[in-house]
Amino acid sequence: MKIHSIKMMILLAFVMAGMNVFSQDFSRVQPGMSLADFKQAYPGAVKQAEGDQKVGYRDETILDLKGSWTFNFRGDILVDYYWSAYVDEVNRENFEKCYNVTQQLVGRYRKLIGEPVKTETGHINFRDPATDPHQGYDVKHFWWETNSSKTHIGFKFLAGDSYRFQVVMEFEKK
Repeated sequence: MKIHSIKMMILLAFVMAGMNVFSQDFSRVQPGMSLADFKQAYPGAVKQAEGDQKVGYRDETILDLKGSWTFNFRGDILVDYYWSAYVDEVNRENFEKCYNVTQQLVGRYRKLIGEPVKTETGHINFRDPATDPHQGYDVKHFWWETNSSKTHIGFKFLAGDSYRFQVVMEFEKK
């Protein structure tokens, strides 16, 4: 088994430790795994299929943020998956909660994998849209890369029809 695969399995087990995990063996999910192996590990998770594209979903709370995992397959291969949490109640407390969850997730990745290859810091302070209207903004983003995969953790203040916060962890096969 490649060192990267072992590190990714350890990493995912480490990140999920102490959280409400939808499966104790979640570390088996890897970009590049087959649809058959995924279905065996998580029966009923694949909810939608259109032609060559298949999508699976699972809800999960991580560090007190309710979110959902989305698993994307092309053909019978898992190409990427991500966990995304949206917080619709926009206030300073929830902004700080999302920021802290992002920092905790990044801290866990740093301990196991090392420093990210890229970090972007946007506006890291809460801007109340009631008194300071804006078009949304990036708060913090972190990326890691290996020979076979890319990982991203990020926090955004979204705008559009309404304001809300988003925290995301993305895992992608290169």
